[in-house]
Amino acid sequence: MNTRYSWYALVAASTAAIGAVAHCDITVDYDGTGAGLRQDVSFTGQSWDETGDETFYNVGAFERLWTSEGGDSLTTWCIEIFQGLTLGETVTFDIVDPTEAPGAGPPNPGPMTAGEAAVLSDVFARWIDPSTGGIGGDAETADARAAAFQLVVWEITHENFSATDRDGVAGQIDLGMGGLQAALTGDDDVAFWVNEIVGSIGEEGWLESELLGLINDEAQDQIILVPAPGALALLGLGSFAAVRRRRRA
Repeated sequence: MNTRYSWYALVAASTAAIGAVAHCDITVDYDGTGAGLRQDVSFTGQSWDETGDETFYNVGAFERLWTSEGGDSLTTWCIEIFQGLTLGETVTFDIVDPTEAPGAGPPNPGPMTAGEAAVLSDVFARWIDPSTGGIGGDAETADARAAAFQLVVWEITHENFSATDRDGVAGQIDLGMGGLQAALTGDDDVAFWVNEIVGSIGEEGWLESELLGLINDEAQDQIILVPAPGALALLGLGSFAAVRRRRRA
């Protein structure tokens, strides 16, 4: 059995034991980055349709690679742009519903709305390989596509949208203005894939994927794709019990 999925089984067993999740976590070692490229990104407090207050920083727009305590290989995507990770560090993440991620408090953007989470679910369903959680596809374009995908993830999770439903959020996505911006003028390949990804959102109907937020106050928060129930069934793990919002004390 592919060990990539064993932690999903662990979470499913935990949810079955306690009903709605009160608390689940996972401890993983950070192995570094996969496909992607460094990009110039700005994150400010301005509204989605404003410009003029940007300072751009060169940041890594990559897949994030991990190994769990059980030896599972995991691929995640960053949802907390200005908090870092150290190669080889061990992090224990709380596993939460996407609408509880990323964490609150500067420099975090705070949790996603239901509309933002629905848009993020759609782009994962269209662009991410469900067998790995990574970008997959043609190796020659993987770096540009991964960088573009990470930029779109940051736009969805960090932008100061005025809309709260998925159609409204999708209509306000623009990496050339707003609270989250990317300077794409020097990288035609990444710009091409950003346009492809943004243009595909909601196309011919909305798609859904199972996502989980991984949050830690001291480490960069992540989002991870859970394999489709059919894939889990083929692995003998049955259907995945969806992680619900953690109960608050």
